Amino acid sequence: MNLPLHFCIYINSNCERFCPNCYYEQNKFEPMSVRLAERVGIWITDMLRDRNTPFFKVTFIGGEPTLNFEAMMTIINTVVERKPVQAELAPRSGFHIFTNGDYFTTDMLNTLKKYHVYILLNPTYDSLEGIENKMKFITETRQGCSLAVALDDQNLERLPELAKLCLKSM
Repeated sequence: MNLPLHFCIYINSNCERFCPNCYYEQNKFEPMSVRLAERVGIWITDMLRDRNTPFFKVTFIGGEPTLNFEAMMTIINTVVERKPVQAELAPRSGFHIFTNGDYFTTDMLNTLKKYHVYILLNPTYDSLEGIENKMKFITETRQGCSLAVALDDQNLERLPELAKLCLKSM
């Protein structure tokens, strides 16, 4: 059995937050174009075919990946068209987005739900109430999300509360 391939695709360096522990300022570059995104989707499916593996993960990261939603959806659509993602494989294969969740709309979440895109919510400097509201909005539109929080001093102190939010959203 072949091992799954995991692709981390950095599609955008833009972000509105300027968090103090972020590498954004050091790594500015142009957002991925739709043309390049299509080529990346073709490359992913070619790699899967060449390695003869049906299992994969594509994680979209950035600055804030939702600021380049068109490129992200171009990659997803290209992979799905060339190698359909089967719902029963979702836990082992599929798409993930690492996001602060600031720009989610209901339409965006419905689109992500259609493609079984798993959400890794990274609201590093949001208030607990803000995080809870984002998680509630996400889970009302689709089935859940996970928290992916940088463990700095602030978040380490509120780790029990963050864990409760995760359990509450399950």
